[in-house]
Amino acid sequence: MRIAPRRGGAAPATKFLAVCKRVREFLGLDRARKAFQSSSVVERSAVNRLVVGSNPTSGAIFEMFWTYVIQNPAGRFYIGSTDDLAARLNNHNRNDKILGKFTRKHGPWILAWSEQHATRSDAMRREREIKSWKSARMIRERLLKRGQVGESRHSRD
Repeated sequence: MRIAPRRGGAAPATKFLAVCKRVREFLGLDRARKAFQSSSVVERSAVNRLVVGSNPTSGAIFEMFWTYVIQNPAGRFYIGSTDDLAARLNNHNRNDKILGKFTRKHGPWILAWSEQHATRSDAMRREREIKSWKSARMIRERLLKRGQVGESRHSRD
């Protein structure tokens, strides 16, 4: 298609767009596009409803944090906090020569006590509190006499 130079009429681009519009109408493409646009609006609102919807925890990942006390056969304690208690206990009981010298030298360790917390800061605050007691006797009296050795406790909140 050849577009004639401008001579007092509409600009060539305007004529071209008008021709394109007539071709789309003739082929029925405008109706298909309008139908698609209306359906995509419906889909979009359905997606928005899912995101904003009634389940506020949809897709959220909740991590739990732990404060723990492990004990070796000699009766020594180690106090710590973690987000994966089983992996951390395995880490304390490994035999390689990488980091963790105190727990590696004085193991094997068993879980004597643990407490679950919703946030890392709560778990670390509780860890510091227990470490401030400064004696194994206080740990035995305040934590281990409340329940059996190895029993888990939930946060005191």
